[in-house]
Amino acid sequence: MKFIVVFLALFSVCSQAETFDIATGEYAPWTDSGSESGGFVNALITKAFERMGHSVKFHYMPWKRALEDTRSGKYVASSFWFYDAEREVDFIHSEPLYEDRTVFFKTKTVGLETWNDWDDLKPYQIGATIGYTYTPEFWALGESGELSLQKVSSDEVNMKKLNGERIQLFPVSEVTGWGLVKQLFPDKRAEFSFLKKPLAVVKGHLLFSKVAPNHDKLVTQFNAAMEQIRQDGTYENVRKKVLGLD
Repeated sequence: MKFIVVFLALFSVCSQAETFDIATGEYAPWTDSGSESGGFVNALITKAFERMGHSVKFHYMPWKRALEDTRSGKYVASSFWFYDAEREVDFIHSEPLYEDRTVFFKTKTVGLETWNDWDDLKPYQIGATIGYTYTPEFWALGESGELSLQKVSSDEVNMKKLNGERIQLFPVSEVTGWGLVKQLFPDKRAEFSFLKKPLAVVKGHLLFSKVAPNHDKLVTQFNAAMEQIRQDGTYENVRKKVLGLD
């Protein structure tokens, strides 16, 4: 009952209904402008703001622009981002919205089954999507040339390059990766797999801009609403409906 009391107390902070603009990008099934729900994460965010007595409007754009426009205060928040300590200067991370594994997808023509250290990946051309977090070390090794990264604007382009053997590895969410295979190459699922060791086990957050009005109170209120959604079964219902998981 404690979280309900806290939530009701916070609700009084901003009780007049508002529509909040949130910047986001394409990362199906987590964020997806082509689906009625907007994707799993955006559906959760919508539910949380409804509990707060508000509505949201998602603005889809390239990830880098979503981050910069939110940093400047054009949008109150951006959905969604993995934790990055450097962003704490300009943003507040919400409590985690979900947990996922980032893995290296490959085709069966690539004999590598797992990796132990970065040296195992150095012989391969690796696709990377511009604006994604991955890990700081991954990007640093790419910038230094120790890893051969081919940077493009979208996961869809990377998956097509993987299928065409123009790259050999592609780090992406396990769920997102299989979703792209199903969408782009529905008859080729057996030809794809991923390395057993993940690049990262990550948690997704809603980033609130520190220059947005009442951002500190808003993020606290949002976290309380998310906790309520988890406790009353709404989170699991959204997960099953949007992701189709049992």
